[in-house]
Amino acid sequence: MSARLVQQELASNYIGASKHVTFLHYGEEGARPKIYIQAALHAGEMTGTLALHHLRGLLDREVEAGTIRGEIILAPLANPIGLGQFSAGDQMGRFETQSLVNFNREHLDISPDVAGLVAGVLGDNSAENVRLIRAAALSVLGEIPETSEWLSLRKHLLLRAIDADVCLDLHTDMEATMFMYINAFDWPALEDLGRDIGCRAIVSLDPYVPSRTFAGVVGGLWPRLAAAWPAASIPHACQTAMIEMRGRHDCDDAHGSLDALNLLNFLRRRGVLSGDAPPLPPSQCDCVDVEGMDVGYAPAPGFTVFHRKAGEEVTPGDHICDVIDPTAADFTLSRMPVYARQTGTIYARALDGIVVTPGKVLFRIAGGARLPHRLGRSWLDD
Repeated sequence: MSARLVQQELASNYIGASKHVTFLHYGEEGARPKIYIQAALHAGEMTGTLALHHLRGLLDREVEAGTIRGEIILAPLANPIGLGQFSAGDQMGRFETQSLVNFNREHLDISPDVAGLVAGVLGDNSAENVRLIRAAALSVLGEIPETSEWLSLRKHLLLRAIDADVCLDLHTDMEATMFMYINAFDWPALEDLGRDIGCRAIVSLDPYVPSRTFAGVVGGLWPRLAAAWPAASIPHACQTAMIEMRGRHDCDDAHGSLDALNLLNFLRRRGVLSGDAPPLPPSQCDCVDVEGMDVGYAPAPGFTVFHRKAGEEVTPGDHICDVIDPTAADFTLSRMPVYARQTGTIYARALDGIVVTPGKVLFRIAGGARLPHRLGRSWLDD
């Protein structure tokens, strides 16, 4: 036995063409807890997809053993639109070409409509409130007209995720350690996830991410409704994380099989699989506020040469990389150094040799102290 495979057809933008997104369902529909995991929303980012490929094999064995207690939904290729984007042989898949919107931005914030449906019916019974809110959310999503394939995709991803207890969105950075972004309401509740998957950095965001990432709108539903109806007992019923599963060059079976096993341990720890999970691994990092995230920006056009790797600890003034202009009139000015302004871990950085434009994000450092140059700035500036 294996997963129940659902191929959800999307609305089409073009005559004679159609796309579908594939969901793999484990367990009984409606069973609790429910965990939803998707990968490759940025369609060229495959480390999460490889992890889910290996996890599928592990879960098939759990089906045979009869250990699945809750419901698990996997979407290993969550963006069939981006998967078809190629330019001169290179796969793109980060932006929707008609709107030019990043595929992990401007997802559907349905909280106002859900708030309208549950007005006057929420009380002091937390479990009943959760049931009513989830039903209302599914109803609101079901009524959204699918007027484009991009809207259709956003709708069907949310239909599988919006009523989950845990929602994980898997991505890949350029060169990176394992790290994740969570919203402020999910710490320390997601500490076990960070330890299970081996995070070297965990960055906490405001509860309402203005750019409306996928994980942001799924997790943001509950605090928004709690703010709208303060007299009702509304728990934070869905924990969400956007996980960056290392870098582009880490897409290999050794990493993928390890990541799958770590995710399986997390699923067992959360009770969606029966049996005992192994002891939690030791923590490799603290959770830091996004305003303590140092971001290095390219000071001028050129190409990059790095002197520090992802995962290294740095302090203010450490020389992280150079942006080089080999055509500079004065050779002594051809290298423009970029330095750390924070004590912490380099958890993500660009690739050596990448051509950059002024202001391009070069690296990110997770640290504890809030930085004046980051106050009020969006973390999603790349």
